[in-house]
Amino acid sequence: MPKYPKGILGVRKDPRNQILFSFSARQGDEWPSDDDEDADYTPGKDTDSEYEGSGTSKESQKRKIKDKKTETARKKKIKENSHETTEKRSCTSRIVQRNTSEYPAFDGELPSLPTEVWEKIFKIIVEKDGALPFLHRAARVCRLWNDISKRPHLWEKTDMSFGWLNLKESQLKSICENRLRSCRDLSVSGCKFMNHSWGVQAITDNCHNLRAINLSNCKKLPVGSVDKIVSSCKHLQDIDLSSTTVDAVAQQTLINIAEKCGPNLKRIVISENFAKNLSTFLTKIAEKCPNLEHLDISNVKWQSGHTYDIESFQRSCSKLKSFYSSNNVARAMPASQQNLQQSPGFPDLEELSLAALESNRLTTSDFIERFVKNATKLRLIDLRGCLSDRVVTVLKDIEADDVEQLYLARSQVASCLCLDDILRRWQHSLSHLDLSWNNFTRNSLDSGLDVLCDFCGESRMLQLSLAGTNVHMNTLKKILRKMTKLDRLDLSSCRDLDRGCKREYKSQAEINDLRKSLGL
Repeated sequence: MPKYPKGILGVRKDPRNQILFSFSARQGDEWPSDDDEDADYTPGKDTDSEYEGSGTSKESQKRKIKDKKTETARKKKIKENSHETTEKRSCTSRIVQRNTSEYPAFDGELPSLPTEVWEKIFKIIVEKDGALPFLHRAARVCRLWNDISKRPHLWEKTDMSFGWLNLKESQLKSICENRLRSCRDLSVSGCKFMNHSWGVQAITDNCHNLRAINLSNCKKLPVGSVDKIVSSCKHLQDIDLSSTTVDAVAQQTLINIAEKCGPNLKRIVISENFAKNLSTFLTKIAEKCPNLEHLDISNVKWQSGHTYDIESFQRSCSKLKSFYSSNNVARAMPASQQNLQQSPGFPDLEELSLAALESNRLTTSDFIERFVKNATKLRLIDLRGCLSDRVVTVLKDIEADDVEQLYLARSQVASCLCLDDILRRWQHSLSHLDLSWNNFTRNSLDSGLDVLCDFCGESRMLQLSLAGTNVHMNTLKKILRKMTKLDRLDLSSCRDLDRGCKREYKSQAEINDLRKSLGL
C-alpha cells in the first residue's frame, strides 16, 4: 500500500482524490487553503499536471492544448525579437566603427598641455567660482589634475558653505591638514560640522594663516569657539558673526576679539544677534582697532548702552568706510562745541545705512550731520523709515558730490521741500533711487523727477522704485525716455497711473515692453 503523507487535521493525503476544505472530513484529502502553510508543500510540484491521471476530463485536455499554443507563440515572439536585436546591434556596431575611424574615441587621456598651463586654468576657475566644489571634483579626473588640485595657493579662498558638503570628523580633518594650511579666506557659514567641537578643533589646529573667517548662521557653535579661533588665527582681519549664538557675541568675547585682533581687524559683522552693551563694544573697538573699515551692527538687539560718542569713534577709527546700523535704537551722546570742531569725521566713509522697518524718530538731523562730517566719498545713503524732522533736509548740505545709491522710502522726504535740490545735486551719479511709499504733496514728486529727466548728460539710473507714490503718467513717460539703462522699475500701487502699468518690472525686456505699450 502506497505511503501517503498526512495533511491537515491528520487525514492522509491522496493526490488522486482531493477535496476542498471542510469541517466534515470524508474519505480522501482536503484541499489546503494555503500551500505555503502546508507541511508537505514543495514549490513547483502542485501543478494540475501532477494530479491528472489517465481519466482526465475534456476541459483539462483543452486547457493543455491552449497552454501549449500560448507557449509556442511566446517562444516564437522571443526568437523574432532576438533576431531584430541582433540586427540592430550589428548595424549600430557598423555605425560606431565608421564614426570611430573618422573621429577617434576619447581614450581617457587629457590634452598634452604643460602643467603650468593647467595650473593657470585652475587658478582662473578658482578665482571666479571658488575652490569648492571644483577642486574636489577635478581631483577625481586623473593623476595630473589630482596633483594640481592639492597645490596650496589654489585653496587660499575656500567656501565650504554649500548644501552637498556634509563632512564627517575624519574627512574635515583630512581637508584641513592637506588643503587648508595656506588658506586665507574661509567660509563655514551654516556648516553642520561646526556644531561639534571637533569641527572647531580642525580649523584651530591647521588654519593658522587665516585672514578672514565667516561663521554666520552657525547657530549651534560650541561655547568658547570664537575665542579659540581668534587665539589660534592671529592674523584675522575679517570676522563675520552674523546670526550666530549668544556666546559668540557675548560682551567678553567681543572684547577679546578687539584685543587679540587689534590693528589687524578691518571688518567685523555681528548683525542679527542679541548682545549686551553697545557703548562698551564701540569703545573697545575704538581703542584697539584703529584700522577698522567695515562695521555692521544691523538688527542687533542691545540690552543696554544705546548711546555712544560719535566724535570719539571718529578720532579712533577715521578709516571707516562702511557703517551699517539698520533697525537700531542707538543714539549719539551730546558733544561740546570743541569736540565737534576737533573731530576729523569719517573722510573715507562710502556707505551709511540707518534704515528702519518701522518708523524711526531716534535718528535725528544732528546725528546725520555729525556722522557724515568730511564724508566726501559717500556713495550709498540709506535713510528708509527715518521720520525725524529735517533728517533728509541735511542731505543737501553734505560734502559728498557723487552719491550713487539713495534710499528714502517711508522717510521725511515726503514733507521736506528740498527734494529738487537733493536730486539735482546727484543727477549725474545716481544709479539707485528709492522714493517708495511716501505721501508727496501734489506735483512735488513730479517736479523732483523732472530734474532727473532734464539732465543734459546720459542717465546712469539702473533701479528706480516709486511704489505707492502719486507719480503721474506724463512723468513716467519722461522717465522711460530718459533712463535708457533701467533694469528694474517698481510702479506697484501708483494710484495715478493706468491700471496696466501698476506693477514691478524686473528686467530690461519687461521695461522695453512697457515702452512699446505706451508708444515710446
